[in-house]
Amino acid sequence: MRGEAIACQMHLYLLSDNFDSTLNKYKPHAHLTVIETIKPKAELDLVTLWGKYTEFRSKQVEITTIAKN
Repeated sequence: MRGEAIACQMHLYLLSDNFDSTLNKYKPHAHLTVIETIKPKAELDLVTLWGKYTEFRSKQVEITTIAKN
């Protein structure tokens, strides 16, 4: 429906010699604003990541599964 409305508007502008050949007038304009900047997360090294993973998994598996040799 929106496309038909834009086409009708373009036709009327064309008939009245107000047609915008750049088509900027007919493009949808989203009025978006940044509410909060996303801060990048700190990178984890492999040892830290492995520690977090084993801590998480330790609550889900048997202790012998994650026991260190």
